Amino acid sequence: MAQELPRHSNPEPLSQSLAIDEAVLDSLTPEQWTAIQKYIFNRKGQKHPKLVDLRFAIDLVVMRFYVVLLVGQDRRNRDRANSASGLTKLGNRVAAVILLISLNIILSAFIVLILYLLKAALGIDIMPGHITQTLEQWSK
Repeated sequence: MAQELPRHSNPEPLSQSLAIDEAVLDSLTPEQWTAIQKYIFNRKGQKHPKLVDLRFAIDLVVMRFYVVLLVGQDRRNRDRANSASGLTKLGNRVAAVILLISLNIILSAFIVLILYLLKAALGIDIMPGHITQTLEQWSK
């Protein structure tokens, strides 16, 4: 007859946060419970200072997306099993540069549009007449 191992006194919150089956919970030893609790409660207690913590949801007609942008000091373990190769790092940097240039162009176009609309609303005419007349005057 197998000896019955004592379960943790209050496993419900822990089992709900981990989504572990009851059969697996019943098979855990007290040492395993202690190790799991130390890991979870130590991680929940860590506060990582972030420069940017932006979280929002985008509702579309058929689905919903959750977007998270976190910017802060990288405190992850440097020795990772699936580290990026040189070509992947280069591709990531190229994609980041393209993204930054694209955002800069979009923002610049938006600013120029706002300034043009503001100029038109105030009635300011920088170059009187048609553009062809102005170009003909400049070419003389």
